[in-house]
Amino acid sequence: MASYSLAGLRILILEDEPLIALEVEELCRENDASLIDICGSLTDCEAVMQRTYDLALVDLILRGESAIGFACRLNRAGARLVFTTGSQEGMDLARNFPGVPVVMKPYTAAGLLEAIGSALSGSGSR
Repeated sequence: MASYSLAGLRILILEDEPLIALEVEELCRENDASLIDICGSLTDCEAVMQRTYDLALVDLILRGESAIGFACRLNRAGARLVFTTGSQEGMDLARNFPGVPVVMKPYTAAGLLEAIGSALSGSGSR
């Protein structure tokens, strides 16, 4: 697996599946992220909007609700985005953001890190 340094990055994980969220958090810690917040619902996410993030890993459908509006707010605030989804509905939403990397569930750590690298290198849109 390629090694990516997330040193100094503030990362927000929007994921409603607790085990996936914990695995992604661990992956970010192993790659030296400095701050990691996890939100399992859009309501939870409102509480962290006073913070700024360098990167947001966004499950496009959180507890049956679209997370696109929240992702747009994060992007306007300067966060790079990586979308994750396990549904066709999520893939349909992602088509509106052609430069944002999308990772289909179930994904591997290597696949997620590759998407993160793409987003951070600027090959994903902002």
